[in-house]
Amino acid sequence: MPSPRSLVLLLAAVLALGVSACGQEEVEAGGYQTENAQVAETEGIYLEVGEMKYQVQISRQLNPLLVDDRAYFEGVSEGDLDLADDEVWFGVWMRVENESEEPQEAAERFTIVDTQENEYVPVEIGEENALAYAAREVEGGKLLPDPNGPAGERQPNGALLLFKLKRFSLDNRPLELIIEGPEGERALVNLDV
Repeated sequence: MPSPRSLVLLLAAVLALGVSACGQEEVEAGGYQTENAQVAETEGIYLEVGEMKYQVQISRQLNPLLVDDRAYFEGVSEGDLDLADDEVWFGVWMRVENESEEPQEAAERFTIVDTQENEYVPVEIGEENALAYAAREVEGGKLLPDPNGPAGERQPNGALLLFKLKRFSLDNRPLELIIEGPEGERALVNLDV
């Protein structure tokens, strides 16, 4: 009869195998993901939400006092510009692609969630900021942001979603960005912090 320790180790090994397979989709030969991914282990992976493809170009902390970051804060109201001592600015640059032939609505709802279930939604940015993400209809075969516009031409070639995060959330990683489409479809990406 096996010892209790052996049984515990065997059970742990079986559970580890089961957990390691959870959420894994079969990857096509030579590919990095399946065609219909709704979960991305990291940034840069295309996620399908309805008829649209979403890709996080990059995410990082922002500082409005730095020259390179200043333009991202244009169009943020005075009240929203106030940052509490325990908060940080965090940007997510999003690229959206409509591969269909028909116009499609881009997602309006984005939420960052940390491992302690703290949730954050983007700060509203006025229309005058050409670098900001704005949900809108995207023509068939087109991109958001426009590759020939300010957000599409400037690195990181994505439209900005601006968040205020509590500092402690940067320690509660991975941060997950949830993208919710107009019909309630959802996708999730782990953000590199």
